[in-house]
Amino acid sequence: MPNATVRANARAMPKPKPGSVASIRRQTADLKSATALLKASQATVCETASQDDAEAFSRAYGRWLKARGAIKGGAEFPEDERAVRALFDADRTALRELFSAPAAYAEDVWLKLGVFETELIDERVTGEPRDSVLLLALGSIKADLVNLGIDDERRS
Repeated sequence: MPNATVRANARAMPKPKPGSVASIRRQTADLKSATALLKASQATVCETASQDDAEAFSRAYGRWLKARGAIKGGAEFPEDERAVRALFDADRTALRELFSAPAAYAEDVWLKLGVFETELIDERVTGEPRDSVLLLALGSIKADLVNLGIDDERRS
């Protein structure tokens, strides 16, 4: 029984009296090490999952920029009603895809907030659309903040 011998040879630290300074220091040290281990394990899980999320978010953001550039860019705006509707449909589709993609990094959340602000300004200027994406955007950004632990960092 090698395990029994190892445990028998280990020095036993006397437990400090509950409520004493030594007891509080020991509990604080235990709590700090447990917190550090938890954060390290969350970071490891986040790093492995975020590569796919980062690529998906990047693609979605790029599609939105392309669709937005077609509408707001300096190029000639089409006069055909079908072509105009296609541009706005592509913009809405890209926007929904962007807000549906989870943010892998804190920078992605800031990009989403920038897009949210842009869409909010456009909605205020042009009037409410029939299918507002802003509620989806707000929920998505809040979920990203919680999933990335940004809310927890603020409280610490």
